[in-house]
Amino acid sequence: MAFPATHTGTCQRCKGAISPGDPINIRNRPFTGARFHETCATAGETSTPETSTPDAPDAPEATPETPEAPPAASAPAGSIDAAIDARIEARIGKGPAVNEATIRRIVKEESTRTIQITLTRPDGTSATIPDAHYLMPRLLNLLGAGISVYLYGPAGTGKTTALLTASTALGHGGEIDTLDPSTPKSGVMGYRTPTGEPVETAFTRCYGRGGMYIADEADNAPAHVQTLFNSALANGHAPAAWGQIARSDAFAFGACGNTPFRPTPKYPDRKVGSAAFTDRLYYIFWPLDPNIERRATGRPAVKAPGRTGAVREITPAAWGRWVEEVRAWADKAAPTLQVTPRATIIGLKALAAGETPEEVAHGLVFRGADAAMVSKALEACPLPE
Repeated sequence: MAFPATHTGTCQRCKGAISPGDPINIRNRPFTGARFHETCATAGETSTPETSTPDAPDAPEATPETPEAPPAASAPAGSIDAAIDARIEARIGKGPAVNEATIRRIVKEESTRTIQITLTRPDGTSATIPDAHYLMPRLLNLLGAGISVYLYGPAGTGKTTALLTASTALGHGGEIDTLDPSTPKSGVMGYRTPTGEPVETAFTRCYGRGGMYIADEADNAPAHVQTLFNSALANGHAPAAWGQIARSDAFAFGACGNTPFRPTPKYPDRKVGSAAFTDRLYYIFWPLDPNIERRATGRPAVKAPGRTGAVREITPAAWGRWVEEVRAWADKAAPTLQVTPRATIIGLKALAAGETPEEVAHGLVFRGADAAMVSKALEACPLPE
């Protein structure tokens, strides 16, 4: 087997110079450590190693403390071992040796490499998202399918930024509206001036003209604010202060918050979600993506968490049966778990958009329920395979 020389030397057959990187062979008999050009070692040999008397070899490359291991015996021609040897030769026997500096440079390039997502819009134009959160492909697929989403998770994980980025990439554009207990109905549905002229809001503009409306801090809005969106999201028209507004084909809805619409120890001021409003949303837990920080600081990336379940084909009938089964189970064993026909209808759209059955179950049925309840539900009603 040929090896790349690591320093200069002399071929023991042709007496020619050996330079670093030259393919060489090493013979351990009749003396240890003799090196030859690959062609000199394999061509024109008329004597066996035991009867030949080559000149004295160069000094061994390995130190006495760490002697160089002898190469394995040649494998029979046509054997599997011979094929493996040939592939190894092709990989390591024809190029310069990779030193520590080269390895460090490659690692640095990989750790600082920009991760990009490129998508093509329906009109043929394209958009590129650099340094995207690892869940961004899911978000784009769901929004592209016309599904209203709710991102929830700890502060600082980029939920609002992700929705804005997705709205731009999809060609919608977007407007942010921060909700809280003081938000009035006129802040969502607009109002008329004393002269009767309509005053639009972020919601009415996006709904009627096109764009993504981003309801920021949605879990800080009380039920009477949340329910203002119900008719608009479900029926294709919004009751603005000056009359009905038809929903634009380019309208999209995204909301975000820190909790699954309930108070928690870290966010005790958050409001319990209106069941009618939250039933219109597809929940996605949005965790911290450590690689965003790592890329920014030039550190090696870590493996992103895997998806929940595997993407697989499920017939509409199988999905509908599972929703009915888990609804019947929840009515008896978990009354707080709301399972409506939207879990079936929107669920089919989400499955077609590339979501796994497990992800759809969390997005439209469990919606941030605790692990114990989820485990009990799936034990009683296993998802279809």
